[in-house]
Amino acid sequence: MKKWLFMLVAVSLLLVPVLAACSDDKTSTPVPTATATIAPTASATATATVAPTATAAPTATRTATAAPTATRTATAAPTATPTATAAPTATPTATPSATPNTSPVKIGYIAAWTGPLAIIGGWATPWIKEVTQQVQDMGGILGGRMVQVVTYDDGSTTAGVSAGVTKLVLDENVSVIAPAGDTNPSLLVGSESCEKLKVLHVSPGTYELAPYKYTINSSSGTAGTDDPAIKYITTVLKPKTTVIITENDQIALATRLPRFTAAFTAAGIKNLDTIVVPFDTTDFSPYITRVKYLNPNVLLLNLNSLPALFAKQLPGLGGLPNTQIVGISIAVTSLSTVTYPVAIGWYSPANWVPGMTNPAADAMLAGWTKANGNTNTIYAPTVVNYVGLWTAIGAIQLAGSTDREKINQAAHSGNLVVDTPYGTQLKVKPDGTNDLTRSVVKFLANGVFQVVQTP
Repeated sequence: MKKWLFMLVAVSLLLVPVLAACSDDKTSTPVPTATATIAPTASATATATVAPTATAAPTATRTATAAPTATRTATAAPTATPTATAAPTATPTATPSATPNTSPVKIGYIAAWTGPLAIIGGWATPWIKEVTQQVQDMGGILGGRMVQVVTYDDGSTTAGVSAGVTKLVLDENVSVIAPAGDTNPSLLVGSESCEKLKVLHVSPGTYELAPYKYTINSSSGTAGTDDPAIKYITTVLKPKTTVIITENDQIALATRLPRFTAAFTAAGIKNLDTIVVPFDTTDFSPYITRVKYLNPNVLLLNLNSLPALFAKQLPGLGGLPNTQIVGISIAVTSLSTVTYPVAIGWYSPANWVPGMTNPAADAMLAGWTKANGNTNTIYAPTVVNYVGLWTAIGAIQLAGSTDREKINQAAHSGNLVVDTPYGTQLKVKPDGTNDLTRSVVKFLANGVFQVVQTP
């Protein structure tokens, strides 16, 4: 008994340290130092469960998310797409060159081919033929386009001129009209009609252009015609007295003839009378008789459509042996001294007469020969028709277009210059006028002219 009691006491004594140790373990568990110390040792299992280590997967995820970077690279394709779409830019450029405009450039021409003034249209026809041939020979204008002159017969009436402008612009779509009319009154109506429809009128008329923004003058105009005549009369012929015979041309009566009478007065020359005759005059005998009675040193003759009739009737009334005659209308130079010997010794301002030579005149004569034959058939005053057509073509070329507004702007730009057979250039001013000045010629026998005063 004592023996088992002794053994129990011994065992109890052995358990006391053990229990104390167990009690020490419970107390030290919260101490982080120990935990931290052993953590690396136990890291095999703990590493697999530690979130940072596990976050290596997000690292892989980031690596995987590099794919968007690749996606951006792929999405750069749209950048390449605009580059590819630049192709349409090349398409429009190629299209026009592949289909150039080969339609003719249309120029309107209004004159009388019927009625009392039908001869004017007859004079125009060979010039139209020549100019269109010359354009063809030079390979066209505006990149190879030919010129088509569309004519309209005004029937010798101003109403016909107005109707012609409307027809040519609205129905034929002409780019310019050169000219619209036959004489100053009808050309004036032409300018009014062209103004309304805003189409350029290239006019050979001698009237004031200030009211007309769509008209330019292709002839020498009022000053270029009258000033040479005034100069020659006052400085060379030096008459003491003059008489004026003029058609009932209101423009001439209002603007031109007063310039002559004022210049005569300033030079000490007395104008004895100004005789006005109707356009439809058929008998000049009373007017010629009046001039014979007054017996002036110089007769100033302003007859646009009647000089031939005057010249035909003059010899039957004994002529005017003491009077020198100066004609100031373009039609006066139409008189052939072969047909009307009475015209020998007359004077007139003239743009061009046979015998004038210069590069532009030579080209004109060569063109006439090719298109019409013998140059002896050229009617000198009608060279203005040739110049008018080339002035119209020059305006179109300067504009680089068949647009009517652009052509008018080009014509009034101050840059339109045309070489003429007159030996001078036609330079159109912004107001439509020009500085073209006529020579003064004397009528000799056999249809020959002598230039007695140059511009």
